[in-house]
Amino acid sequence: CRWLQNHTSIWETWLPDATKCFPQFGLYNEVSKTFVRDRADSAGLGCRACESGSFSVELQDDKGTTHVCNPCLPGSAQPSGAAKTCDPCPRG
Repeated sequence: CRWLQNHTSIWETWLPDATKCFPQFGLYNEVSKTFVRDRADSAGLGCRACESGSFSVELQDDKGTTHVCNPCLPGSAQPSGAAKTCDPCPRG
């Protein structure tokens, strides 16, 4: 127990970071039930698959790499969700 108390800088790096989202996922605030664009307020943050109509993009910040969900641009769509890109809409 003393070793743990005296060496937190070593073992804290072993703990998983709930805000480290992988591609196809984005930062999600469990309290407000919304996707967020950064980790400025990490309370209640986790990762969730991007919803249809959005796609996952990489975010670099002072905590490292994570991903956030961006809405598809006009003229594109993503009907399935959990995507890394949006597809162009068919003409018509």
